[in-house]
Amino acid sequence: MSNLNKLFSGLIVFAIGTFIAFSCAKPNEFTDPADTETQSSIDIAWAVHILSDIDMIASFYGENNLYKSFYNPAPDSDPATGTLVATRDGGRVTMSFANAPNVTKCLDGASRSGEIWLYYQNGYNTDPNAKYFHDPNFVGVISGPGYEVNNYKVEFPDANSGDQLRMYTQMKTGYTNLGTLSWKIYGDIIITKKDDPNTKITLNCNGLLKTLTPAPGKNADSLLTIKGSTISPINWKNGVITYIGKIKGTYKKPGSKHDGKTFEMELKSGTGYEKFPLQRDFTCYSDKIYTVAPTPTTGIFKTYFKEYHPFINGIATLSLGTCANNTCAIYPREIHFGDGVCDNTGKVVIRGITYEVNFREK
Repeated sequence: MSNLNKLFSGLIVFAIGTFIAFSCAKPNEFTDPADTETQSSIDIAWAVHILSDIDMIASFYGENNLYKSFYNPAPDSDPATGTLVATRDGGRVTMSFANAPNVTKCLDGASRSGEIWLYYQNGYNTDPNAKYFHDPNFVGVISGPGYEVNNYKVEFPDANSGDQLRMYTQMKTGYTNLGTLSWKIYGDIIITKKDDPNTKITLNCNGLLKTLTPAPGKNADSLLTIKGSTISPINWKNGVITYIGKIKGTYKKPGSKHDGKTFEMELKSGTGYEKFPLQRDFTCYSDKIYTVAPTPTTGIFKTYFKEYHPFINGIATLSLGTCANNTCAIYPREIHFGDGVCDNTGKVVIRGITYEVNFREK
């Protein structure tokens, strides 16, 4: 056979082989559209922020110092309706914002109404001396009627339900040094968009680990002081809060291709690029300016420091849909909450492609 014939025969074999290879390829390798959907990641991240806010409002007031923080009324909040009253009585701390439809405009820019209840005497707390978050063996149960933040309603399970939102102190009696303080969080919350009740996110925590450490530049005594058997109240304002573990739930949003899907978000821990815990630093503010606001007194203005504390670090894996044998209905998203910078921006990574996002709900 001549060299020309050999070349021609080779080209035919190559063409046939290429045709067979492409014909036998799995359809999703070549025909599936690019997965660019990030809104579900933003929505679920915002729901987790609401969960953290509820946890921290209860944590501040659970120390009995009624410390003013991000949830307190801003100077331009209406004094007739935009109030916050906290009381400790009968085994419960009650935090009362304005009654809807009125709202309390808070220092973090959010508008809140309704109540948050922290029960420090409850069926889970077997130690009568454990009344505050810093007490060994403390267990707090969170509930409350009509709590709303911005355009979202938050519902808590019934007081007799095993799905109540509750926190267990990991400290035991005889604790003599700080190191780190940790709590385990269990229970559910349901977050519903007020102007679209069909948009709803359910979060379930089953042992989410919350840890408190001193913020950069702060020492352990700036958080609390332990002298013998006496432990001072926690000064959360000098602390960094981290969350690790898994949060499961259901995502309902009409019009989304993920409407009605279950999800699992894994908040990572340990060392290495892909294992940063979700983190809030309460010495950091995303709005690093003083704001001038009119007060209820005509012609009087007041400057104040905005108190919005975003997630500034953390990488989470978000799996949507039913997952079995390590295969999920939707390709998992990797959510990067930040790189230590005190702002609201982050990234959602899908199949190696990075999408810049803003996690704060306006």
